[in-house]
Parts: sequence; structure tokens; C-alpha cells
Amino acid sequence: MKRIQEEILQNWYKNKLRKPLVLRGARQVGKSTLIRQFAQNEKLKLLEINLEKRKSWDQHFSKLDISSILIQLEDFFEKKIDISETTCDLLFFDEIQATPSLLACLRYFYEELPHLPVICAGSLLEFALNKNKISLPVGRIEYLFMGPMNFKEYLWAKNEKYLLDKIENFKIDSNTWSTEIHEKLLKIQREYLFVGGMPESVSTYLNTLDSKKTRKTQSQIMEIYIDDFNKYAKETQVPRLHLIFDYLFFNIGKKIKFSNITHEHGSRELKSAIELLFQARIFTPVYHSSGKGIPLSAGISPNIFKVLALDVGLLNYKMQLNWKDILTMDERTLLNEGPLAEQFVGQQLLSTFESFMNPQMFYWLREGKSDNAELDFLFQSGRDLLAIEVKSGKSGTLRSLHQWNHEVKYEKKQSIRFDLNLPSKNIIQVKLNNNSELSYELTSLPLYFAGNLDTFCK
Repeated sequence: MKRIQEEILQNWYKNKLRKPLVLRGARQVGKSTLIRQFAQNEKLKLLEINLEKRKSWDQHFSKLDISSILIQLEDFFEKKIDISETTCDLLFFDEIQATPSLLACLRYFYEELPHLPVICAGSLLEFALNKNKISLPVGRIEYLFMGPMNFKEYLWAKNEKYLLDKIENFKIDSNTWSTEIHEKLLKIQREYLFVGGMPESVSTYLNTLDSKKTRKTQSQIMEIYIDDFNKYAKETQVPRLHLIFDYLFFNIGKKIKFSNITHEHGSRELKSAIELLFQARIFTPVYHSSGKGIPLSAGISPNIFKVLALDVGLLNYKMQLNWKDILTMDERTLLNEGPLAEQFVGQQLLSTFESFMNPQMFYWLREGKSDNAELDFLFQSGRDLLAIEVKSGKSGTLRSLHQWNHEVKYEKKQSIRFDLNLPSKNIIQVKLNNNSELSYELTSLPLYFAGNLDTFCK
């Protein structure tokens, strides 16, 4: 299945000044498969070693002796490793969290074997680093962040090239979006809500069209995450991780309060466990920002946040929604009851970040006795500041957007609403409680455009 990151790998490999590359992402998002497909497509000699099966190698890496490590590798592969500039092999260390000493060793691969392309992949790296007190060699390695398949990649997997081309070439001012195309994409997008973007789930569903087999695959993925807590977390952390893992899945899109999770653990302990789940990329924090300008991180409130799950398909599994539930949900239920639409949009927005960036997500919240307001997301695209609502209805339901547009005077701001209607652009005019008049432009987009938001930036 084609992944967006393939082009990133090509550019990395061709760069003569490349550094060892570390793929970051939750387990089962397709990191190892990506490397194998890349090597096959580029006709490279791939030397792959799974370090979860070679945990004893950690003692070799801890010595930081590249010459000795190279001999060890050659004995393992039973061949001389080609480190010449023109015909070098591609060395791939998989499951590197099992031998965390390798991470410190990567700087010496970079300095002593600069022509040898080295790629590492692993899950729960932060768990291993935290447990073994190992730091990363800053400036000597590169990162590639990877998540589940986004909606664009799902269309690739379904061979829906025509629909994908329509999305990518659409201009909202052209007013050429047909109802037929709209209905086809809504149907596939709703299918994606159930299947999600985990590559194994996508493969299972597209090869079998069996919702029960797909659900079984999702169950197996969830069990792997639970098992990993026991493997890589500190023993004292495991009970809290199980507790918070469940709590966060059932509170997607809601402001997280430690006091609502449990009274058995202090806020410091709970925060530490949540941070590990963030670092493992099973959940992503969405922090409150004042939203008055860019960068959004300048106005962050680190103790006010909500979360997104790794994948909407896994969220559905956790909520015990079946295929029939998803298919029969009406518009109001899909958009306004439950976290599915917000999770979908947030997941697609995350996939739009550059692969070398650790993405940050934000929202806007006003809490008061009479003027509560919340925008689902604030998003920065270049110098544009986007206020995003995920809901149905007309202008009368856009009170939070009204409030934000009234308060924020930033020049390059835009208002976006995701719903199930055809794309449109309208001027909203409303009279506020203080009798002042407010006017702003609102761009309304179907949910399936969330991964192409930059297309609509002015």
C-alpha cells in the first residue's frame, strides 16, 4: 500500500549528507513495511535485523565501538557489509526499543561510517529511554514521524485515483463540485470511520470486505499495545497506564481533568503516565491556545488540553460500535453526538504536518458563567490562522466562531466548518450580545477535505 513517506525516504537516501534515520510512530502504523517496500522499489540490498529477537546485543551497542559492531553484524548476515559510497547496503534496525543503547551508538555510525545508510524503527522509544536513562544523540540523527494511513492513502489503497484527483484539484471558488462525487466520497469516508487507517486493518477489510475480520484485527492491535506496557514501562507505571489508556479512549475531544480520572493517584503521577502515552503516540494532546496569533504555541496553556486517539478505527473498536452502527448513523448523530467526526478531522490534520516535524495540535476554549465557547481546532498554515469547527447546522449554531472572530484581531485568519454538506463559502453577518455587528467569511467543507486543508488557505 502506497504511503506518503516513500518520497521522504527517497530524498533522504539521495542526500549525500544524510544522517541515520529514526522512524517515530506508534506500533502497527506500517514503519517496517514502509522500509521494506522502499528497498524493494529502489532495488536496494536490505540488511534487516529485528532487535527484539536480539536483546543481548544491547551490551555490544553500549560499548560504542563501531568496528566491533560491524563485525558482529557481518557475522549475523554472513556477508561483508558494503560501506562504499556508490554501492552501499541499506542497514535496517527494527524494534530498537529492545536495545536502547543503539540510539546513543547512532552518532558513531554517522561519524565513522558516513556512506552507510542506516534506518531504525521502533515503538515506545520513550518508554525505553525513560526506563534506561538514555539520551538521543541530538544533531547526529534525523527523524521521520509516521502515523496511520490518512484518507488520501486509503483512497490510494482502494484504487480511487479519480476521486483523489478531484479532491486535490478542487478550487472552492469554481463551484464545480457535483452531488454524485460528494455522495461517493461520503460513503467511502464513512467506511474509513469504521476501518480506520491502521495498515493491517485496511488490508484485512479491502481483501475480505468482512467487518468481523476487520474488527478482530483491531482487537489484536489493541492487545499488542496493552502487552507493550508490561514489556517496556516501569513496573510501578503499568497500573496507571492501563487506567489512563481506557479513560482517554472514552473521553476523546473532552477537556481532561486529572481529578476525573481517579483519586487514588496524584496529579503528578497521572501526568507522567499520560506523557508516556503521548510520547508513544497512542494519543495526541490538543492544547488550549489563546489563538490570538502565530505561532499558536506562544499562547499555550499546558495544563488545559484534550486528546485525540491514534486512529478512528481503534476508537470505534473501543466504543464497541459495529459496522451497522456506523452505516446507519444520521447526520446529527455523526457530527454532534460522540467523538467520531472530531477524531477523523484531527487525525487528517495531523497527517498534513511535514514528516520531519513532531506535530502539535491546538484548540480554543473560553470558560465563563455566560460566555462559554470552544473551537474544535486552531490550525496554522504558513502565516494563516485557521479556526475550525466540526459540526452541522447553519450560522445560528456557530456561536464559538462568532466569539473567536470578535475577540481575535489577527489579520490573516480564516474560519472553517467541516460537516456533511457540499463545499461552500459564505459571508456570516451576526449581531452580538453587546449589539455590535460582526461579519466574517466562512468556508464550509465536507469532512473528507480535512487532509487537504492547505488547498483552501488564502
